[in-house]
Amino acid sequence: IPMKLEFQNGSVPAATYIVDSDDGTFSVDNMLEGQYDVTIYDKAASKLATSKFTVASDDSKSVSGLVISPTTRTITATVKDAKGALIDGGTVIATNVNTGAQYSAPIEDGTAVVTALPGTYSLQLADGYITTLSTTYNISSGNRTATITAYQADETTLVNSNTLTFSAGEFSTVTYDGGSKVSIPKSLATDKLQYTVYGMSGSKILLGTYDGTLSVSEYDSVKVTGVLKDGDGVTSGTIIFQNSAKQSISATAGEDGKFTIYIPATPPPMPKPKAMITARMMAVSCDLPLLIFFILLNPLSICP
Repeated sequence: IPMKLEFQNGSVPAATYIVDSDDGTFSVDNMLEGQYDVTIYDKAASKLATSKFTVASDDSKSVSGLVISPTTRTITATVKDAKGALIDGGTVIATNVNTGAQYSAPIEDGTAVVTALPGTYSLQLADGYITTLSTTYNISSGNRTATITAYQADETTLVNSNTLTFSAGEFSTVTYDGGSKVSIPKSLATDKLQYTVYGMSGSKILLGTYDGTLSVSEYDSVKVTGVLKDGDGVTSGTIIFQNSAKQSISATAGEDGKFTIYIPATPPPMPKPKAMITARMMAVSCDLPLLIFFILLNPLSICP
C-alpha cells in the first residue's frame, strides 16, 4: 500500500523525518538515536496507524532490517449460505471505504478472521461467492464481528488494475488479485444485467458499467458527507446514489449515522433533477444537482 511515514524523536522535537514508501519498505539517512513515534499516512494524508520504535545503532552507525509493526485490528466474519449452513471455502475481503486498501482472509468452517489497519471497512466475498450490500465496520478502537450471507458466484477475469466495486440491485462485490478478477453471482450472471462499476484512482472517480464488457470513464471527484436520521435520531443504513443513466453508487452509514462518499464532479450528461429521499411512505427533498437518492432500510432523512 503506498504510504507516508513520519518519524518524530521523543527527546528532540526538531528531529522529524518524513519518507514515502510505495511497497512497504523505507530508508532514512542520518537519523538520530532515540525513541521515535511513527505515524503512518496513506497518499491522501489520512492517518492509517501509529507505532513506536527505538534507534540504537552499533559502531557502524547504521541500522538495517528494522520492522515497524503498526497497531492492527480484526474483523471476525461468520459466513453462511441462504439456508444458514456454514460456508467452507471462498475469501472475505475487507475494503477501506476511505483509501481503497484491501485485506483478506480465507473462509474455513464458516469463519474468516481479517486483520487490518484501523479504519472503516466494507466486507465482500470472492473466490466463488458473493454477498449483498452490508454495513460498514469501524475497527479504529477495537475488533469487530460480522455475519455474512454468501451466494455462489462465477469468477471473471478483467483487463484492469484498479480496485473497483461492481453493484446491481442489492448485490455488491469488489475486484481482487490486483483488480484483475471479480466474482459475479450465478443467478444474476445474464446478458441482460448491467452492473454499475465504481472506484477511485488517486483523486479521480472511476465510473462505468459491466454487462460482460468493462467500460469505465474517469472523472474529477467531489466529497459528500452526511448524517442519516430517522424520527428517533441517527440511524445506520445504506444510501444509493443513482443518476439518470441508472448508474448507482452506495454509501453506508454506521451506528453513528455518519457516511462519506466520493461522487463524480461532472457525471455523464443527464437532466438536472432534485435529489429525492424516500423511505416507507415519507419523502423529503434537498437541492443536490445531478443526483437522485434512494434510501434502503428505515432512514427518513439525510439532509444536512
